Amino acid sequence: MADIQKKMNIGSKAKILDEVYQIFYDANKKRNSEHPSKIAGPIEIEQFDLQTIKKVNQQSFLYLPEFFSDNANYNDSYLISSVEEATIIDYVSPESDMNVKILLTISLTKPLIDHVLKNKPDFVILTGSLVSNEEKLKTVLSILKQEVSDVNFMLVYDTLQPNLYHYNGGNNLLNDVEDFDQQKIQVSQFFNTQIKCPNLNILIGSGASVPDIPLMNKTMKEIVKNPKNKDIKKQLLSYLNLSDEETGIFSKYFENKKISDKEWKIVENYDYFSNIEGFMSYLQQKIATAEFKSHRIKAFKVFEKLKSLFIETIPKFNDDKYLGKVSVNYQNFYQSIFSQRQEESPKLNIFTTNYDLFNEVALEKNEIKYTSGFKQGLVSKFDINQFNFRQVDERNRYKDRWQPTTKEANLYKLHGSINWIEKDKNIVQSNADDTNIIIYPTILKHIETAQIPYSPLFRDLSIQLQKPNSTLIIIGYGFGDDHINNLILQNLSHQDFNLIIFGNIEERNILEIKNQYTSLSVHIIGGKIDWKTEAHFFEYIVNELLRNSNQQQDRFFMTGGFND
Repeated sequence: MADIQKKMNIGSKAKILDEVYQIFYDANKKRNSEHPSKIAGPIEIEQFDLQTIKKVNQQSFLYLPEFFSDNANYNDSYLISSVEEATIIDYVSPESDMNVKILLTISLTKPLIDHVLKNKPDFVILTGSLVSNEEKLKTVLSILKQEVSDVNFMLVYDTLQPNLYHYNGGNNLLNDVEDFDQQKIQVSQFFNTQIKCPNLNILIGSGASVPDIPLMNKTMKEIVKNPKNKDIKKQLLSYLNLSDEETGIFSKYFENKKISDKEWKIVENYDYFSNIEGFMSYLQQKIATAEFKSHRIKAFKVFEKLKSLFIETIPKFNDDKYLGKVSVNYQNFYQSIFSQRQEESPKLNIFTTNYDLFNEVALEKNEIKYTSGFKQGLVSKFDINQFNFRQVDERNRYKDRWQPTTKEANLYKLHGSINWIEKDKNIVQSNADDTNIIIYPTILKHIETAQIPYSPLFRDLSIQLQKPNSTLIIIGYGFGDDHINNLILQNLSHQDFNLIIFGNIEERNILEIKNQYTSLSVHIIGGKIDWKTEAHFFEYIVNELLRNSNQQQDRFFMTGGFND
């Protein structure tokens, strides 16, 4: 060790640092081809300022040896005992033939510190994820520098470059566009052109209502990890049909314990626990088919309990959330959409899996006439024919062609709504407090109402997408409903149908669509903007990609919100 240190003058030390940094850089560029990022460094520990590296990619270096997998100048020596986050490599410099031991680590635990103090590698390469706990890092570095002053410490961390992608026909249309502003212009021009499509359909998923309404996977996790809901957890594990090993992994996940990459892949296989509707369908089927009455009663109690807990997460009509930022996003979204459509254009079709009222609030604030399928009257009953009607000027009744008098929309709530109530064998729309709220799926006593309104709604989804020159824009939807997915994807065989998905290409369902459907009818748009923002987020789409969005002020607040 001492001999190596004597040989390692300042020049050779810097050269090796540059070589190792280049390996990190090249491997990161190859691995993150979809989202190019920049490896910052190398920075010697004595020189770096913690305040300048707060925004680092916490997930960039979970398995460090992979960065060296294509390099022939090193051997993966061994993993440090009981420490998963670190490894020792023997690195041979191709320039100087110098052989050094390098410790790669994303953690500085007590076993690791002891190992460094005992074995004293030539280099210790730390990654940006360590700075998540600044005070701890300062303390550890102080100890290491005092005890092993002859060890060379280096920090490597990842800085994100804003980048958009637009996949079409299996290729990224922005691959050769390096300038981010130009990427943004091209995506915005394409998006705003598609809005003018005659038969425009929009599918809004739960992601558009974040953070005012948590994603279903978070809701499910909060419900299941509560000790009071052990009965729900037991039924969920039965629904997932897990092995004993998988059950243990899920228990760790529910308890917020650290899980490995291998274990996380098992978690991913079950939709991140987001398929609440699927789980409720399972309970409903169990209630209907269980052999023993006691089993039916248990399943029914769990169903009602889960439904009640889930409904609590959805804001009711008079909730202040309908006056907040998320509501502004919806309002500005529809303001931009309708500013580019003519009154004589076909009605805009809005499909949503959401139970909340953000769409209704936004449409009414923009004075857009819409129907959600309910007749107007003392009792607002569901009637699928309401989607077929338009308002026209009666003075034009003697003309060959009647002219619509206003811009209109159909709002299809495919999974139900927080203001849908079962009353006297009917589905009615009401904002009154009621425990008999209809969400999909739900147990109804009457077989004739069990298919209403869901079957007609799904049938209309299929009909609307099959119309000539149709476009479907998807925002905030993660393709978690197989029924909806099948209705959408079966239309890709039609040459005049366009599917535009705003989504994360790294999510399993989106990635499968990208790889499986490479026709020119499929467009997938997304990207990373900064550490908190991605291009498929509803707020970013509204404020950055829609025409005139930046000129829209918060008129929503200025007018006093929904209750004015």
